[in-house]
Amino acid sequence: MEVAQQTRARPEASEIESCLRYVHSLGTEGARKALKAHHEIVISENVARMFREERLAELKRDPGDPSDQIFN
Repeated sequence: MEVAQQTRARPEASEIESCLRYVHSLGTEGARKALKAHHEIVISENVARMFREERLAELKRDPGDPSDQIFN
């Protein structure tokens, strides 16, 4: 199924199609500039700590399949 057919099922289809056409019209370099990240994402120590704690708690709740481990 083509992207256009998939997006037509959604209400945002015309907006998505317009954005894609615009980016395509910019050419390679223009598209690269337009799609370049404009903001740096900085994660504070507090957020990183909270994420780590939640990740460890999830591992305790569901350690997963031992055969899926990267390191043995």
